[in-house]
Amino acid sequence: MIIRKIAQDIIGYAYDLKASDIYLIPQTDYYDYYIRIHGQRQLVAQKDLKEMLGLISFLKYSAQMNISENRRPQSGTLDFELSTEVIQLRLSSIGNYKNEESLVIRLLYQDTGQLNFYFPDQMQLVAANLYQRGLFVFSGPTGSGKTTTLYQLAKQVAVEETVIAIEDPVEIRAPEILQLQVNDAADMSYTQLISGVLRHRPDTLIIGEIRDAQTAKAAVTAALSGHLVLTTLHARSSGGVVERLLDLNLSEVVLQNTLTAICYQRLFTDCQQIPRVLCDVMMAQDLRACLQKPKQQFVDWQSNMKLLLQYQLIDQQTYQTFKEG
Repeated sequence: MIIRKIAQDIIGYAYDLKASDIYLIPQTDYYDYYIRIHGQRQLVAQKDLKEMLGLISFLKYSAQMNISENRRPQSGTLDFELSTEVIQLRLSSIGNYKNEESLVIRLLYQDTGQLNFYFPDQMQLVAANLYQRGLFVFSGPTGSGKTTTLYQLAKQVAVEETVIAIEDPVEIRAPEILQLQVNDAADMSYTQLISGVLRHRPDTLIIGEIRDAQTAKAAVTAALSGHLVLTTLHARSSGGVVERLLDLNLSEVVLQNTLTAICYQRLFTDCQQIPRVLCDVMMAQDLRACLQKPKQQFVDWQSNMKLLLQYQLIDQQTYQTFKEG
């Protein structure tokens, strides 16, 4: 089938380069084909209009999305077969003011190993404090590796304890963890699944992402009941996580009793072009200070960035790009 071959070529090319996202953006009589690698979007080619319209319909159909709707936002997931393996894709489509449809494809890679950290002791510190229970929040932009970091820690816990994950969708498949997937059509929302899972007596609960006030409330309820809760949240800094949680109607008192640690991270290459993670870890005294003064943004992000530049682990351009988080 011609369309399937086009899909395999476009997705396969991005997969081989370990791109995080594919963008198909409509122009007047063609489509721009972009990929995103290490946070940087790159134009690959300009693609034939009819071929891309056919490709979008094919992928939407495969993901059980409505192919006749090209205006309203839609999302879906599918397992896509390449020549050597199957990769999970997350699709997002939306039409512009001329009803021309764009498609963004997120490539969800399976865990192939450990992330490299600029300062490995940061993760050792977080891991050593998991016994405290409470809410651990991992933050950073899309593609920063926060879910991978979360799972690296969760797998350590799962050696001796029961870990249940609730995600939308499941991004990293881990047989040692009981993984559930949100399905709003089947009346299985984050909050409904969290309520049911707590009766399943887990030691540790993974909540894929806190997106709204209801999920935030359910997460802290689980943490208050003595569980270790690992989750992610989009924010621009460690302190931004606190501000965001307060914006979601969680009181300072509740956060003082539940929030154990925040790990903000970014993924960028060193001078040898090896992708590594830099974290800003906020816990204990730093976290208490931030709760009293939420405008504090980082613990030691800027100083660590200066160290990386000083020891020539990163170049000047990388420093300028990431020095503010």
